[in-house]
Amino acid sequence: MSIGDVVKGQCFCGEVQFDIELPVFGVIYCHCNMCRQSNGSDYTTWVRVLSGNFNIIKGQESITELEITEKNSSYFCCECSSTIYTADKDYTDSVGVLRGMIRGDVGQQPLKHFFYDNRVAWLDIQDGLPKFGGKSGFESLD
Repeated sequence: MSIGDVVKGQCFCGEVQFDIELPVFGVIYCHCNMCRQSNGSDYTTWVRVLSGNFNIIKGQESITELEITEKNSSYFCCECSSTIYTADKDYTDSVGVLRGMIRGDVGQQPLKHFFYDNRVAWLDIQDGLPKFGGKSGFESLD
């Protein structure tokens, strides 16, 4: 993958489709309770994308915003309920896109685990990546 290459993505039903211009900002795993509950998984893989490199190409009118906290909103397809991306009011220059919504290679592997001490009890990942947790979710656990 090269700078300027484009990868495509979509929700489960295909009503919402998007392009991401590479490179992405980073790929991380999140183990926080909100991610687990809102996405129905043991942890979530997020791809951080510069806002200007993320373009909805179909279905903008089918995207609904859900305010998760006073700072964070989740955007999902109103037809199939797939979460497409999240936005943080403190970081307006980028969005977090669910890795599972993206088709193809984004040119990066996950870099770290956040909120690792909030993970499900039976999960002990030994992949050599740095782990963060504590009250903020971003304090080094290594």
